[in-house]
Amino acid sequence: MQAVVEEGQETGLHTVIARIAEGNEASINLFNSERFEHVGVMKEVGQKFGRRLDVHVMQRIYDN
Repeated sequence: MQAVVEEGQETGLHTVIARIAEGNEASINLFNSERFEHVGVMKEVGQKFGRRLDVHVMQRIYDN
């Protein structure tokens, strides 16, 4: 994950967006560790095992 974040910065990106299905706390914690911030929730846009899921949106803005 750190390599992906570094590559984004090196290529001149201004921001990176992550979308994570509800219930995936490990991924949320991983993105938090890379300084992503929670910016919203997309309600019932995912589906898994016949169940509708919310999707968390996280964002990192680079300090360029």
